[in-house]
Amino acid sequence: MNPILRNTLAAAVSAACFTAPAVAQTAPPAAQNVYPGGKGWTPGAAQYGAQIVKDVFVTMPDGVRLEAKIAYPTELAGGKRANAKFPVLIEFTPYEGEGEQERLPYAYLAERGYIVALVHPRGSGKSTGELQQFSRQDGLDAKALIDWAAKLEGGNGKVGMFGCSYPGALSYNGAAYAGRNSPLKAVLSACIGPGAQYRQAWSNNGLPTVLVGTYPGRAAAGSMGGNEAAGRYFTAFGQNFFAGKAEAYDGAYWHDRIPLALTEKIVANGIPVLMWGGWQDLNETGAIRGYTAFQNAVARRNINLPMKPGQKASPRYQLIIGDWVHGAGVDIGVYQQWFDTWLKGADTGLADTATPLHLQEAGSNRWINLSAYPAVQNYTTWHLNADGSLSARAAAQGTNRLDYAAPDAPNGRLRFETAPAAQGMTLSGPISMQVYAQSSNTNLVLLAHLYDVAPDGQTTEITKGAMLGSLSRLDNRATWKDAGGKIIWAWPKLDRDIYLTPRRTQRFDMALEPIQYGLQLNHKLRLELTTQSPSNICDNGKPIGFSAEPCGLTAPQQKTVPGGQYTLLFGGNTPTSIHLPQLPYMAQPTAASGRTPTAWSENTRKFDPEGKHTLPLQW
Repeated sequence: MNPILRNTLAAAVSAACFTAPAVAQTAPPAAQNVYPGGKGWTPGAAQYGAQIVKDVFVTMPDGVRLEAKIAYPTELAGGKRANAKFPVLIEFTPYEGEGEQERLPYAYLAERGYIVALVHPRGSGKSTGELQQFSRQDGLDAKALIDWAAKLEGGNGKVGMFGCSYPGALSYNGAAYAGRNSPLKAVLSACIGPGAQYRQAWSNNGLPTVLVGTYPGRAAAGSMGGNEAAGRYFTAFGQNFFAGKAEAYDGAYWHDRIPLALTEKIVANGIPVLMWGGWQDLNETGAIRGYTAFQNAVARRNINLPMKPGQKASPRYQLIIGDWVHGAGVDIGVYQQWFDTWLKGADTGLADTATPLHLQEAGSNRWINLSAYPAVQNYTTWHLNADGSLSARAAAQGTNRLDYAAPDAPNGRLRFETAPAAQGMTLSGPISMQVYAQSSNTNLVLLAHLYDVAPDGQTTEITKGAMLGSLSRLDNRATWKDAGGKIIWAWPKLDRDIYLTPRRTQRFDMALEPIQYGLQLNHKLRLELTTQSPSNICDNGKPIGFSAEPCGLTAPQQKTVPGGQYTLLFGGNTPTSIHLPQLPYMAQPTAASGRTPTAWSENTRKFDPEGKHTLPLQW
């Protein structure tokens, strides 16, 4: 017998288990019972109960033992394990849940005909070994788990992987390392994207974020079952990051951790992926880059480039992005629908769409469906002027001073504003700035926030971006340009510091995070440039909360950034400007949307069908 399977079965015999009642508590409250696809598919009522078997251990080829919990479908009457064969779903996650949080989504999916295994990676929960954070070793472990799951008692040989955030990343690893003709038949990866974890979550284009300042160490270990290996890893990770070691640059360390190149392997392995992101998340950069990379891989194009206008998009690789924060907006019913499509052969309609990119348009609060990305081929340039205006034409040449200081300090903020947009506008894509500037020292920090200003003065943040001068050298292979040659998504290498010459004028290209936004009639755009995050996010270098906003400096940055006085130049041969993916207001068709009865929150693991988040119901 396979030694992995033998260990699992032996553990299951003596494991503690919980049998859900015939009508489980995971049944969602009543709400609109309409789902995407147009084929009338619904999750249906619970067909089974759920038995959760704990303290199962799966042995990896090198002897490391991974802790698992397995939810099995049971007969509604009597609670015996159902005498049938089911697909197996894996959530490969370091996180621990409690009570009902632990049971959902595992029991919910088991009640609808899936065996569901929660497995802790090495160094988390009760698993042995050293935690690796998305590395090649996690990919090899994921492959072993897929092969194990395909042979589970009661399984039918078909496997899926899912998860939000960390387990979402491990789902990419599983799909990439599974190989061709693998038992893995589908993946759902939420709250994270490939190729940009360093660029937006742990750092913001090289600047340490609130996340890297608050999460490593005790917080990480606590969320991962108190495993000492998790504490060791994340304590060292945080220390090394702030010391300016390999973790602080986009080099070999990060190239081993869900790089964008995994998308080519996943496509070659023939594994469909549904991605799920949020405009207010930590990972929208990776989500958008991941979608375009998947679609380009299918078309056998360079995965680092934007899609071609009119490029046909495959329904096997889809992305949902709503206007929500990390872990919000997900829907367990759509999870089931995705797996029913690819693991059970259900005709849900999800595999039929020609527009597999589903974006919620913030500002107008509607959903649209796209195929090729970006949607705008010729960007509109708006010029920043020394008088504080933001206009279609550059004003007279001039300068402004900006210091490395808190936003409310003297010379700590510059503000530029358009006239009211009488007809409104739509912003649909990545955004890039070109900035002409001088620094008094050898580095420069620039943070940009773009706002929607209503006629009554109320402001709403549209998007934001960050740049470090010493890490601003562009990777021309991955920097996007529009049809006219304008840089529309600046993509810095971030691999090593190249310091500035003091008082020398230099052009910097910086990206703002991609967005879909509807600026309503008579609203204005406001662009604010600062050098530090406000005190409610970063208090004298001490991070507050949970975000990807910059906070603090690494050791090399501490030597080169403080005390900097910057001169920004405008007009003439130094046209500091912003390139916008501008379309008429509500130019793209509105997709039908609404709330489903299975809307829930990954953060609370509770159903929330009456919450504020909607989903596109027309794909």
